[in-house]
This record gives sequence, structure tokens and C-alpha cells, in this order.
Amino acid sequence: MKNLLTILLIAIPLTVFSQTHHHTLANGLELYLVEDHSRPLVSLFSIVDGGSRTESDEIAGLSHFYEHLIARGGSTRQAETEYRRQMMLLGQSHIYTYDDGTAYGFTVPTGNFDEALWRLADMMLELHPDTVDIAKERTIVMEEYYMSYGDNPSGKVYEQLAEAAFTEHPYYPTTIGLPEVIKATTLEKLVTFYEERYRPNQIIMALVGDFDTDDMIARIDREFGKYESGPISFELGRREPEQTAFRQTASQMETSGCYLLFGYHIPPTASSDMAPLTVLSEILGGNDNARLQSVLQREKNLVTSLYVWPDFLKDAALLYIGMTCSPEFEEEAVSKTLAAIRKLSDEGVTSDELAAAKEKLIVADIMEKETFRGRAENICHNVIAGAPSLADNYPKLIEAVTAEDVRRVVRKYLAPNKATLSLIVPEGEEIRDYSTLVRGATLRLDGQIDPQADLPIVKPKFIKPISMPSKTFHRTLANGITLVGYPDAQSQTVCVSVFAKGGQWLEEGKAGLGYLTAAMLDDGTRQYSKAQIDSIKASLSIDFWNTASEDYITIGFNGLSRDFDEAMKLLTQMLFQSIFPDAEFEKAKLEQTHAIGAVEDQPWEYTHREALEDLYKRSPYRNLVVGTKEDIRNIRIGDIRMYHSLITMPTNLVVSVAGKFDAGTIAKLLEGFGPRLVEGQNPPPPKMPLVLDKPPKKISRRLEYKEKDQNTFNISFLTVGVDHPDYLPMALATRILNTRLFFKYVYDKGMAYRMWSRMYPRLGQARFYFEMGCSDENFKIAVPGILQDLDDFLHEDVSEEILEIAKKDEITRNRMQFQTNREIADGLGYWEMIGLGYEFFDRFPEYVNPITAEQVEEAARRYLSVDRYQLVNVGTAKVK
Repeated sequence: MKNLLTILLIAIPLTVFSQTHHHTLANGLELYLVEDHSRPLVSLFSIVDGGSRTESDEIAGLSHFYEHLIARGGSTRQAETEYRRQMMLLGQSHIYTYDDGTAYGFTVPTGNFDEALWRLADMMLELHPDTVDIAKERTIVMEEYYMSYGDNPSGKVYEQLAEAAFTEHPYYPTTIGLPEVIKATTLEKLVTFYEERYRPNQIIMALVGDFDTDDMIARIDREFGKYESGPISFELGRREPEQTAFRQTASQMETSGCYLLFGYHIPPTASSDMAPLTVLSEILGGNDNARLQSVLQREKNLVTSLYVWPDFLKDAALLYIGMTCSPEFEEEAVSKTLAAIRKLSDEGVTSDELAAAKEKLIVADIMEKETFRGRAENICHNVIAGAPSLADNYPKLIEAVTAEDVRRVVRKYLAPNKATLSLIVPEGEEIRDYSTLVRGATLRLDGQIDPQADLPIVKPKFIKPISMPSKTFHRTLANGITLVGYPDAQSQTVCVSVFAKGGQWLEEGKAGLGYLTAAMLDDGTRQYSKAQIDSIKASLSIDFWNTASEDYITIGFNGLSRDFDEAMKLLTQMLFQSIFPDAEFEKAKLEQTHAIGAVEDQPWEYTHREALEDLYKRSPYRNLVVGTKEDIRNIRIGDIRMYHSLITMPTNLVVSVAGKFDAGTIAKLLEGFGPRLVEGQNPPPPKMPLVLDKPPKKISRRLEYKEKDQNTFNISFLTVGVDHPDYLPMALATRILNTRLFFKYVYDKGMAYRMWSRMYPRLGQARFYFEMGCSDENFKIAVPGILQDLDDFLHEDVSEEILEIAKKDEITRNRMQFQTNREIADGLGYWEMIGLGYEFFDRFPEYVNPITAEQVEEAARRYLSVDRYQLVNVGTAKVK
């Protein structure tokens, strides 16, 4: 491991940031440039300094609000939304707001850079907002606020924590801001904010890619150098006082479980304690084999999700420990979390634990910087945070961390009296006060080891939850549409998901036809032009989507229920009355062709594409959903219209709704489309010829040579569709193998950052596969090792203990996927569409629990074998 770390530390300065050039324009704009001619791409990333950390309560959220306005666009040179539309053709656009700034940038082919550059400069610094734009974006920002916090327990628990933890510093309010500020903001206030803050001397910009440095400086100066500088700083001078007493905040929501989030104050990014705290977080809970995962998940399965995340910012921020669990495990989860921290303070860390954590962090840093965008973004964030040298020195700082450093920062920052705990519990559940428990968890500074590893647990007193009947309804409308609904009158939001069965199965050899059809559903209808559709979307507090998958296309919306009627009218127009205008057809094909080409830039996606081509010979699954360039060239507009008419037959549709809505209204809208015939006489859905491929009779191994830093490989097997009796036994076998091999190769052996065993539900034959990324040397060990592990599994008996763990894991994952209205609507609609019925979610334990170890063993042996598989490696390691 030490040798590997040495290699990594030597490699990074030579290959990534050793040639960084720093230059400041006359108007104060700071440039960081890194030439890299390995790919004909350029990534520009910029951050407007300030962000929510420099906002007083009177303007809380204006940085984020203005990001929305700028993304909308509208200047003398560019019409509203023109920048976003053109960037879809030119490359990728990067826009977001966070605590310390607002980010704007793009990644484009070298030949597209000049156009992207002038468009970016014009969008950022020449915006002409008006009251109409502000009114539209105000609705959208409020939608984002409600969607992030109002109905989202994950967001709510975070917002609660920030409010309790930050009593003085403006890291609360959160980046989205305060609703009262958003609602009351005027054009005059926003214009003043914009004119003061969007100045060159407030911008940090990094460029990485295929360019000449001197020439690039001149090009940036040509577009950005003409603007005048402004105020030097917007610092508020506010600092958070030291926390000396435990704080707790809590509320009730309609959720299926409890959400817990601890926050501990930590110093700024530039602090010398940044590296030890990062390593501590990895050891404590940064991976599935960490301290907290071990005591909260692997030993007793107390929590269903868990994460530890240090949020390093320009000013002192927080280290988060978050988890979800059932109400009956809440108190034990809190107790064991505090006990694990105390144990780490008392005993410290082992040398192996420390080395493994450091290696994972260094490898993760390398992977983050593999893209031009990742490297440019990393530079900007570190400069804004006051730690510009961190981009070069991060691996060295991590490697220098000692066991004593880790123990020191545990005691310095993670003392229980410095913790803030935020709780979201289901309605009807007791809200417990943990102050007494926390007082008993004080860290001892003498280093004495407590013979008791855990804190005493006080048995919780529960209020019996209110028993409520299932809200879900199912009906077939007169025109044949299947409607599934989950009404919730207390919700502020609503989600509608429409599933049209068919996907790749109805493409008739024209790969990508479903993807192209779905992409064009919002390009124009009988009633609305594309511009009108875009305008309606912008005016609603609703997020729309239209996408394609292997077995279906889906269209839907999610947002505030007050706009349900208007959103539903637009949705039905897009679904049933799309006209696929000729003017948009070639644009859509070009965008899809670019997406197909981008697959080869992504090692994992490229590996999947090659694996699918080798495994499937007859099934349309042999192609990615996005299709092939050759097939896209041959698709005609008539193909789109024919495919659309087939897939949107009412008898082929499942409409799933969750949240606040009126069932009668949605039924009436849907029944207006398609023939209203006597029950049982509606036209049948299109026939889907599910062809079967024969499993490989022998081993097939192939190398797709690519100059990459690591090899990405798939070992694939054919299995069965979701309606086959062997599907769920195979799902349990997948879960067992995934857990076993993931821990072995990622944590125990430290050979890879990514190692998964997967099998997704499909109408046709699903693919079971092992997926891994590793070095050339580790490839020689990993492939035979995985195959040997598979062979061992196939020749052993599955113990009842292992089987029960796998069942609980599957059931828990199934349950936790249905928290928001979007998740509920998607889940109910998907299972109904795929043929297992909308009740499959509720009845999932009934299907899984009766499965025996013998069924799992027999299914695994039927479809998995070390004597017949397909191996594809994308990289440089030779396949023998």
C-alpha cells in the first residue's frame, strides 16, 4: 500500500497541476490555466465570489436567485434561454450556487470554444432582467425551496440543523435563502445586487484543456477584459461563536422512517486540520466498511442509510453524520454513534485503517480530476476557499496525516457538547430529548480505554402510531388507460409519471428510436410551439421530464400542487398531441449523435456498451438506449411518428400520480384522449416480440484498448426477466455476491474504488454482471479472484443467516426508495407497467421472505458459471 501511495503522489504533480499558470487581468479577474492536449476539449469554470456567506438576512438567497435569472438569460446579443439552447449544441454547461459563490462554466470541443466564451461572458455580465422574468423565476425558486425542504425530509433535516448550528454566521439561511426574501424581492433590489457583485474582480476563472496559454489569455481578455471592476469585498465580518452545549432540533413529517443528522463545527478549508478531519471522516463513515457502518449496519442493521461528510468551506462549517432508520432503532442508533466516536477518541486508529483511508481519499481525488471540468472546478473552489495550493498538495497533505492527528481532531471537534442534532420523525412518533444521553458520552482526555464499547441504552417509550388504510387506488379508464394514484391532501406537491411500455422492443432494428421520440415530446404539439411550451414550463412551479429506458419511455412532472391543472394540460398535449416538427428533427438527431459520441469519453459507459454488444445477439438490449450513430442517421421523421402512435395507445399507458391532486380531474383529462369504447373493446396495446438470446456456451474474453489510467471491466451473464420465477432468487444471489465481493476487493484488499455485482429488472433477459475498475497489475489478480469467488459461492450452501441478511437488505432498499411523491409515483407506475402490478411494492416482503436458500442456490447455478461468461475490458491490461 505504501508503494502505491508513493506512486500516486509522484504522478499527480507531474500529470495534473504542475503546469498551472496564474494571470490577473487589468480589471482584476483572476485566471488559472492548465494546458492539456490529450483531448480536443476545453473546460472553463468560473466562480463569482461571495455566495450566500456574504448575504445578510435582508438579501438571503439573492445569489441563488440571480443564478436562476442568468441561466434564463436575456441580453442585447442573446434572447431569453438562447444560451442554454446553444450550449446543448456546443457542449456542456455548468451552473450552480453554493455557500461560497456562484459557478458558471462549460466544457466544449476546442472548435466550439470561442462561441461558448462570448456567450458565457454576455450571459454573466450583460443580463437585462425585467419584472416578467423575475416573476417567473420567483415561482421556480420557491418551487425549489419547497421541493428541497418542504416535502423532502432529507432537506428538512438539513435546514433544521443549519438553523440551529449557525446562530451568527450566514451559512444559515441556506443557499436557496429565506422564502420571505424571495417573495418580496424587487427588480430594483436585484439589479443593485447584480451591478455591485457581477464584476470581473469578483470572478475566479480556471481553464483546462487543448489551448495555448498566451493565446487563451488574450481570448479571455477580449471577452471579459472590457468590463470594469467593482467593490473589493462583501465580507460581513460575522463569525460563529464557539459552541459549548449540545443542541437539538426536531419536527414531525409524514415519512416512513426517522432522519437523523449530527453537525459538528469544523474549521475552514485552509486550516491545517483539513486533512486530519478528512481522514477522520473516511474512517468514521466515509465508506461501507467504516466504523459507523460496522456498528450501525453490518452488526445490527440499525440504519438503512448512513453518511459522514465534512463540508469544508471558506469559513468554519460543519462535519455531518447523517442516517435514516426505523423509529424503534432511533435511540440505539444515536447511542451507538456517540459510542463509536468516544471509542475512536479513546483507542485511536490502527495503521491499516489509517493507510486504507488515506489511499481511498487519494484515489478518489485522482478520479475526480480525470475530467477537465473536474480539474478546473477543483482549482476554482480551492482558490475561493483561500487555499489555492490545495489543488497541488492535497495528496501530500492526506498522506502526511498520522494516527495521533486523527485522535487529536476527534477530541477537538467531535465532543458531544459541541454537537447539534436534527431529527425528523414520522407523524405520531415521540420526539425524544437526547441531552441526558449526550451528557453521558463526554470524551475523556486522559486516553483511558473504557471497557464498555457502547453507551447504556435507555429503552425508548413509543407512542403507538396511528393506523391508516392504504391510500393507493387503481382503475382502468374508459379509453383503456391504467390510472394508479396515491393521494395525500397534506402534501404541497404532486408528481405525475406516465409509463409507455415498449422501449427498445418497438424500435424494429432502429436503435435509439425510443430515445429520440422521448426527447422530441416537448418540441411542439398541435396547440403549442416549442417556444410556447418552454414559456409555459418556465411560468409553472413544476419540473417536467421526458426520457427513455430499455423497456419504456416516460414523461411526467413534479412540483407544487397549485399548478397541477396547467401542468396536466401541458403533459397531455406533449403525450398525445406531439407533432414532431421537421424544424426540430435534425437538431434532436444532432444532439443524440453527440450523446452517443460522448459515451466513449466515459470509461464505464463505454465498457457497458461493449459488454452489451458481446452478450446479446438478438435482443435490442445489445445497444444502449441512446442508440448508434448509424441508426440515428437512418431514422426518418415518419419513424418517430409511427413509433409514437404505437407506444401512446391508451391501453399501453400507465399513469401514476402521488401527492395532492383531484382524482376526478386527472381521470377526466386522460379520458379525453383515445376512443371511448365499450369496456373490453379498446384496441389492444402493441405486441412486443420479446426475443430470447442463448447463454454463451463458452468463455469469451476481449480487450478494447484505450489509454486510460485504469481498466474498467465487466464479467457478464444472461439471466431472466422480472416475471420469471427465478428473478427474485437471482436478486438475492446478486445481493449476497455484491456484499461479499465489494468488501473483499474494495476494503479488505484495497484494489479498487468501484466494484459491484448488479442485475437490474428487465422485461427481457436481464444481465448479471461484475463491474470493476483497477490498475493493470490488479487486473491480473482481480479477474481470476472474482471468478474463483463466484465458483466458491456456486459450490457452497447459502446459510440461513446470510440469506436473512440479503432479504432484509432487499426489503429495506425497496422501502427506502419510496420517500417523496416522485419516488412513489415512479415506483407504483413502474411495477404496474412492467407487469408485476402496482401492489408489488407493498407486497414485496411477501414475495421475498418465502424464498429458500435452495432456490437461491439453484438459480445462481442455473445462470452463473465460470465456464461460460463474457469478459470485456476497456483499458490497457491484456486479457488472457
